[in-house]
Amino acid sequence: MASRRAKHPCSCSATRWWTPATTTRSPALSPGPTTYYPYGLDFPPRGAATGRFCNGKTVVDALSHRHLSSGDLLGLEYVPPYTTPGLNGTALLGGVNYASAAGGILDETGRHLGDRFSLSQQVLNLESNLNAIRSQFGDEDDRSGYERHLARSVAVMVLGGNDYINNYLLAPLYDSGDRYTLDEYAGLLLDLYARQILVSLPASLTTH
Repeated sequence: MASRRAKHPCSCSATRWWTPATTTRSPALSPGPTTYYPYGLDFPPRGAATGRFCNGKTVVDALSHRHLSSGDLLGLEYVPPYTTPGLNGTALLGGVNYASAAGGILDETGRHLGDRFSLSQQVLNLESNLNAIRSQFGDEDDRSGYERHLARSVAVMVLGGNDYINNYLLAPLYDSGDRYTLDEYAGLLLDLYARQILVSLPASLTTH
C-alpha cells in the first residue's frame, strides 16, 4: 500500500532502456489499478500515478533521473512508457520504459490483478520498437549507425519479485508452490529469463 512515510526507492517489475539522448518525463501508462491514487503520491514533482505498485521512485528511477543533487546517478530524465500515445519515430531514440506493474517472468504471474505486460510481451514490445528505430538510420544494408546507437544504450531490468509475491507464494490462486520446490522454481525462472533475454534481444543490448 502506498504510504507517505515510505520515502526510500521502491522496486517493481521493470524493463527500461535508455540512450544517450534524454526525453521528457511522462507518467507511466500501465494497465491495472496502479494508474490511480494513491500510487505515485510521492512521485516528484507533485505526485502522480506512475503505473507502479509504489508511492514514489523505483530503484531504476533513482539511478537515472537528471537531478543529481538528490542522489540520482545517470543524469537522465524519466523515459516515457511504452504505452504513451504517439511514441514513435525519432521519439523512440531517447529510450522507452517497458515496465508493467504485476508483470513477471512467467506469463501467468499477476493475472489476478488484471491486465499487465509479462516479460515475454515486454520483449515483443521492445522488438517492435527496435524495428522502428532501425528505420531511422536509413539503408538497411548499413547497420553501423543503428548498432552504434544500441551499443551506447543502457538496458536495466528488475524482474522476478512478482513471480514469487504474485504467483509462487499466493496459493490457492496459483499452484506453482505445489508443483515446484523453491530450487526448481528458481531454475524455471532463470531458464525462461535467459531464453527471453539472451536469445531474443540483440547482442548490442546484452553484452555491453
